[in-house]
Formats: sequence, structure tokens, C-alpha cells
Amino acid sequence: MSILEEKNIKAICLDIDGTLYSRFQMNLRLIPTVFPNLKLGILFNKIRKEYRATQEENPPLTEDRLGLLEKQAKIYLKNEDSKEKITKVIKQIDTQFYKNWAKSFQSIKAYDNMYETLEKAKSLGIKIALLSDFPIEKKMETLKIDKLVDFAISSEDTGYLKPSTKPFEYLANAIEVDPSNCIYIGDSYNKDIIGAKKINMKTLYLSKKAKKEKFQKADYICKNWFEIEKILLQ
Repeated sequence: MSILEEKNIKAICLDIDGTLYSRFQMNLRLIPTVFPNLKLGILFNKIRKEYRATQEENPPLTEDRLGLLEKQAKIYLKNEDSKEKITKVIKQIDTQFYKNWAKSFQSIKAYDNMYETLEKAKSLGIKIALLSDFPIEKKMETLKIDKLVDFAISSEDTGYLKPSTKPFEYLANAIEVDPSNCIYIGDSYNKDIIGAKKINMKTLYLSKKAKKEKFQKADYICKNWFEIEKILLQ
């Protein structure tokens, strides 16, 4: 009996970057974002890390993407409240990161057997949903899964980043499936697996080296999409 049947799974929820296509391709496309503002390029990951660490006790002013962008800019400005400076940093981040990504990620190649696995699940009536920490842009079309996906959202649109429960709850509500009937697949243990597990989703950690004894909140661990197909559907 497949996991979909055994665990009464009604929806497969997925991270995108590093899960539907390789992390190597993602990292390669991040290199140009170091420029033109070298300081911003170097600090951006640190800004996002601080955002995750403080988002619960110090939430964005509004639970939407604007709230996230404003708080993200304030972290970079060391919590300055100047609207003019915040607006300027938001524009800098948009130009240096988001607009760059929108163009460069149009050439990504999907993992082998990813499409086939999702297509088979879809034929069984399983809902397919995507949750990424970054704007999705045209990634679904590039990966040729746009016709398979029932719902897709960036966690930024909720004002929170994974592993906050907010994006995961939003996703489950949007597809109208109880979290216990969802399985979340992701390549980040701390963001994807921990976050999904907090709201009682089943979890599958995509990792070539991970061992179950070290990553106990992952219900399943697979090395590639051939193993994922075998676990989910066979």
C-alpha cells in the first residue's frame, strides 16, 4: 500500500528551490545578486536569518508582502524608521535580488522524475500545492508543472518566512485540506520539515546524505524523485 493510501494523503505540498530542481542551479543564479551593492549582497542571507529568528515576537506591521519587505528593509537599516530610507532599500533589494531572479530562474531544469511523479499523483485526485520563501514568478511554467499545480504561494505574501506556521496554515486553508492529510516535501530540514511538522503535516525530507536518526521530525527521507515516487505511489 502506498503512503498516499495508508496515510490518507489528499495533498502533496512542496517547496520549490532545491526541491523541484537542484540547489546547485539555485546557488549558481544567486551569484550575480552580490552586485551592484556589495554590502547588501553579502548581508542579505543574514537579514533573512534575523527575520526568521524575530518574526514571531516582532511580527511585520501587516501580514502581507509589503509588511515583510518593510521589516526586511528595517533590519538592514538596523531598525531605522525613516520611510524614505525604507522605501529606498526596498527598491534596492527588488532590483538586486527579485528582478534578477525573475530573469535568471527562467532557465532552471527540473529534477529527473519530478514531473512524472506529480503527474501520477494528480491523476489519482491528489492536490498539488507549492510554498516557496521567495516569489514564484515563472518557475512553474519553466518547470512545466503549471497545469498540475492547484495552488502556489510565496511565504512572503503572508508576511512570514518558513518555519513559521503562518505560511503552512495559509497553504492548507487555501487548498481546503486538513494539515494531517497533507505531506510536505522540502530540501531544508530547519525550514520545510520543522515548519510543516508544527501544524501536523506529514513530512518528506529530500536529501542525499541525511540519516533518519539525525532528522527525526522527517517522516520520510528520500535521495531523489525516483525514491519519492516509490514511497508515495507504489
